[in-house]
Amino acid sequence: MFDRLKRIFRLPVKLGLLIALLLVPLAVLVNDFTRTSNTNIRFAEKELLGVEALRPLRSLLEHVAAHRDQPVLAPATDAAAQVAARLTAAQVVDADVQALAEVDRRLGRELGTTEQVAALAKSWQGLRDRAAAGGLDGAASFAAHTALLNQIYALIRQVGDSSNLILDPDLDSYYLMEAVVVSLPEMLGSVGHLRALGVEVARRTSATPTERATLGQLADVERRQVPGLQRGYTVAVQNNPALQATVGVASKEAFDALDALLRTVDRQIVQAPDPLGVAPAGFQQTGTQAHDRLFGLYDRSLESLNGLLVARTGRLTAERNRRLLLSGVLTLVALVSTLLIARGIARQVRAITGTLDELGRGNIGVRAQVLSADELGSTARNLNSMLDNLRGLMQSREERDQIQASVMKLLNEVSDVAEGDLRVSAEVGPDITGAIADSFNYMITELRQVIERVKSTSAEVSLAAGGVRTTAERLAAGSAGQAVEIDQTSARMEQMAGAMQQATEQSLAAARVAEQALEKARQGTTSVTRTIEGMTAIRGQVQETAKRIKRLGESSQEIGEIVQVIGDIADRTSILALNATIQAASAGDAGRGFMVVAEEVERLAQRAAASSKSIETLVKTIQSETNEAVGAMEGMTREVVGGSGLALAAGRSLQEIEEVSARLADLIRTISSSTSHQASDTQEAARTMGRLSELTNETAAAARNAAASIRGLATLADQLRASMDRFKLPERAA
Repeated sequence: MFDRLKRIFRLPVKLGLLIALLLVPLAVLVNDFTRTSNTNIRFAEKELLGVEALRPLRSLLEHVAAHRDQPVLAPATDAAAQVAARLTAAQVVDADVQALAEVDRRLGRELGTTEQVAALAKSWQGLRDRAAAGGLDGAASFAAHTALLNQIYALIRQVGDSSNLILDPDLDSYYLMEAVVVSLPEMLGSVGHLRALGVEVARRTSATPTERATLGQLADVERRQVPGLQRGYTVAVQNNPALQATVGVASKEAFDALDALLRTVDRQIVQAPDPLGVAPAGFQQTGTQAHDRLFGLYDRSLESLNGLLVARTGRLTAERNRRLLLSGVLTLVALVSTLLIARGIARQVRAITGTLDELGRGNIGVRAQVLSADELGSTARNLNSMLDNLRGLMQSREERDQIQASVMKLLNEVSDVAEGDLRVSAEVGPDITGAIADSFNYMITELRQVIERVKSTSAEVSLAAGGVRTTAERLAAGSAGQAVEIDQTSARMEQMAGAMQQATEQSLAAARVAEQALEKARQGTTSVTRTIEGMTAIRGQVQETAKRIKRLGESSQEIGEIVQVIGDIADRTSILALNATIQAASAGDAGRGFMVVAEEVERLAQRAAASSKSIETLVKTIQSETNEAVGAMEGMTREVVGGSGLALAAGRSLQEIEEVSARLADLIRTISSSTSHQASDTQEAARTMGRLSELTNETAAAARNAAASIRGLATLADQLRASMDRFKLPERAA
């Protein structure tokens, strides 16, 4: 069928089909590129739809939280004003719900959010009606608003999933998407709750344990979310520095304000005792600043994300159009060039075909028109040259018959050569085939010599191949045995390396122990030195104490002498009193009063004498004990001196131990270093043996391959000799 089509179709049609076949892959590539570009553009456009759907959800998120926190953050002075403020906040949320419904009417089918939007609107309607009817207290209102906020969070995530935002391929837009879809909404809800609860606690100047725990938990949640969000903005700015002026600055301001709020919660509420000292207005201002800056960061992130997606859509569209235009221009140029080339080929082929048709009709004088300088033009020129030569070589019918007879004779003579019989030879005559026969005979002679040399060489090659094959097989066997021995040696070297490694580790452990012993010896030397210094100080103190006790003994001797003088005075006073009494008695009544005084003086003298004797006894006792103390102190001094000598001897011994330990540590470190180097050398030797084993295995494999190749060579030599046997050569003369 295909051959028939080739015969039916003319050359222009074939060239046209060739061009069409060449255009098919180009069309497929352009179609694939266009389809991929359109897919990417539609992907980015769908992300833009998600950004559009997030705008009313952002407003709804802010205003629902404001409606929840309005009684706490903006308390009215009377009930009417509070109801009016509540109604105003509800109207703002109504407008947000209507805006969300309007967006859902346009995008809900593609984003798949219609059911969730309807459920959200229904939940808000019920909450608003219950709040207007006064059927919600503080706790119930907070729970209902929190449930509504959770629906908003879920709807934001649904928009991110269904609009391809969650699959954004670029780092900068991906992290902005992650902020506006995942991180910031829940963070804003927690900050609003933190602000409202903190203001309420600050107004009461007291907080229950549950409130402290709730505030601490909310603060911890915020702290855990901030690092991931900061990292996302940092990566986005690094990949797109243009974002620094928008989200970079806004993120720093928002995180600083949030950090100030969290520090206020921890220090002035969670960790502070009652009554709390935080001002409600100041806390509300701090919380509002963090809340507003986070919402500002959300707005800038959303607008930056929208700008990145618009730019990407435009860039993809422009790139698609540019490539399609370039592909169209290149295709047109290629098509025009191909048509011009095909037209030139067809003209030259028609000229050659027409010439051959005329030649077939016997017109020897026809010539082909040369229209190109390529191979077809060269063919036309060669055809014209051939026709010129053919015209000069035209002969008569008889000459052609003679030439044909001579050629048939020559063919009959040389036909046996085709069967391998080289013994024949052609007859050399005077006709036109004589020169051919002579050349044929010369060729046969040369061929005989070649065949003989090939036979001889093939026999020698076969014999040599057999010997080389035997040698190669022995070499392969020896290489295999050598590889086994090297493997065993390598294993023993690895075991030796392991043992050396263990010895190195043990040497290192011994070095550490020696260093520890050296350190302990140094510590002992230090302790003994301090002991010697202490004992020297004690000896000095003991000697000083002994001196003081000796001086005390000398003072007690002086006291004894003074007591003896007092005793003498008492004796003399007693004698004097006795004399006074005698004189008073002799005086009669006039000396009676003086007698009383004399008697009193005598009693005083007796008491002084008795006291002086007691003091003398006590002084003697003190002198005796002082002498014993002096003796004991001298003995203690001798013991201290002896202990100091022993401590000095111990210090010298410890110094010697320290020197020995230092030398031992140096020796062990030297041994460890040598062992480590030896272990490294052993491991290097083991690795060298491993490489040698691999080389030996490769050598053995190469030897086996060589043996196989030589066997193949011997087989080829045998086949060559068998092939040469089919040629018959004339027998050599004896």
